[in-house]
Amino acid sequence: MKLVCLSGRLSCVAWFAAALLLMSSTSTVARSLTLPEAPPRAVSEGGDIELSGIVLDRTITRFGKDFFFYYTGYWRDVPDTEGLTVVIHEQVYPQAGTRLWVEMEQETIFQTYFGRRHTDVKKVAEQAVLISLDKVVEIKARAAADSILEKLQ
Repeated sequence: MKLVCLSGRLSCVAWFAAALLLMSSTSTVARSLTLPEAPPRAVSEGGDIELSGIVLDRTITRFGKDFFFYYTGYWRDVPDTEGLTVVIHEQVYPQAGTRLWVEMEQETIFQTYFGRRHTDVKKVAEQAVLISLDKVVEIKARAAADSILEKLQ
């Protein structure tokens, strides 16, 4: 028996449960197995699904993937990042290295260059997260100031 994944149709839990049901249809345990309910999603008035905040990976090379791994590891610990969109881009220059930059809310906030040789990607990701943290504080402060000004008018 072979299960083919239809991407995006069912979650891993649902596939696992379906596989259990198919493989042991005579078992009483399999018959009493129920799928967990999907977590509630934020839905706008138009019926579209809204995301609370996202980090997109647009990297190509091993250096870029490592940078993304370390950056997102640190990013998870940053508070108040709901609603922010971060995109990590990479452009490869043959025989010269790679250019990597981070955009937050469609504004470039960090960029660096990796040569063809070994670079300490973890330290560079730490620097990028610190700069991102400054930008998060700036965005939140601007939003708070705008709401105060709005209330005064």
